[in-house]
Amino acid sequence: MKKYEECATRLENRGDAPPTKEYVDALVEGILKSGVEASWHSGVSPLGRALFPSKVYPNCHPKANFESFHYLIEELHKVGRPVISWYPLNMAAGVAEAHPDWRMQFVDFDYKPDPEATVNYVCFNSPYGKLLPKFAIELVKDVGFDGIWFDGATFSNHHTNFQPGCKCDFCRKRFKKDTGLDLPERVDYESHNFRIWVNWRYEVLMDVWKRIVEAVEVVKPEATVCFNNYRRRPLKPWNTAIPMRKIKLNAIMSSELDAFPFQADIQMKINQAYGFKKGVESWWPLHNYGNAWAPCPDKLTAVQAVLGCISAGGIASCGTGETAKQAALVLKEMENAAAPRFPYLGGRTIEYAAIVASQQTMDFWAKNNANKVWDEIHGANEILLHSHLQSSVIFEDHLEKENLSKYPIIILGNMVCISKKQAKGLKEYVEAGGVLFACDQVGELD
Repeated sequence: MKKYEECATRLENRGDAPPTKEYVDALVEGILKSGVEASWHSGVSPLGRALFPSKVYPNCHPKANFESFHYLIEELHKVGRPVISWYPLNMAAGVAEAHPDWRMQFVDFDYKPDPEATVNYVCFNSPYGKLLPKFAIELVKDVGFDGIWFDGATFSNHHTNFQPGCKCDFCRKRFKKDTGLDLPERVDYESHNFRIWVNWRYEVLMDVWKRIVEAVEVVKPEATVCFNNYRRRPLKPWNTAIPMRKIKLNAIMSSELDAFPFQADIQMKINQAYGFKKGVESWWPLHNYGNAWAPCPDKLTAVQAVLGCISAGGIASCGTGETAKQAALVLKEMENAAAPRFPYLGGRTIEYAAIVASQQTMDFWAKNNANKVWDEIHGANEILLHSHLQSSVIFEDHLEKENLSKYPIIILGNMVCISKKQAKGLKEYVEAGGVLFACDQVGELD
């Protein structure tokens, strides 16, 4: 059986209760009919409640059992399909019910949280942060999943528009211990404490990601861990707490195409810049966004998503409101497009132009209007695509730590915020013969 990262097509399935035999049998039939090579399910409800009798999380689903999941996994394995569990990293309804003081408390933001939804978000600085790796171990060891796909992999609320967490007592104590400063109550770019807090949150969330990957590796080295990279266009910057820097986790960096298949190329390039060791992917919805989960029989856009991802070195996963059997025709087209090309993934890119995606410019110059920077990144990539010129994305730490000479051209765009160390590296690059494209405000701020 292939590992998840070795599969050319990957289908998301979820449930708010343990899977029934009828569901599993129909799923297997649909997967065989479509040719899809890997499957997701969910060991938790959409709100993160355990659907099996967890020893780590309280308040499991009333019908929680292992047998349903063992049957699901065994039947998919019989037909050579790996199956990983979906999980919303920042939500755990049962945990939040048992420990209300562990809930995220959101810093004042432009958008107000939905009070009914926010009660399910749990803070990573509470003891929940220590439970997460243990629960991940249960999913791959006790339940038997071949990995985990972490949705909701942010330090924020998603209802509505990513209010940043968190100002609970656990966060206040850790921030004070780590920095000696008081935690800010609201978004204030003029506040020194706020600017420090923005960068501090990155360290908190990346520590959670790292500990989960390491915990899974210990008990099941062949398992695959994926994270949904919500730091993407439009309007998703620092509030997600996902940084833009090399991380090099032994995992897959995923994302979502947001019903726009033509951004697959730039998404794959951004995700590759993180340096994850098991590859990159992006999720595509097999439905008409204008009509919620209404079926969408359009094979063209699905194939465009596949080709956009794979031509830039990644894979398109997908989800559907239909059954796998009902969506088999579209899924088959995706498989037919991806499978013959999959063997050509990998290898070393012949570099030409490097597009710099600047976290510090997005965070502290663009502030809450991240599209000022996202549009530049996407636009530079579009210009190069239409000119048939190879491009890659690099981050600020690439400017500090890597040999830039492999890129004949570096596109800074309007990188307003540049450190002295980064400026020194860019100066040396140009003096050595490199070509630098920059707009008029580059380097105005540190």
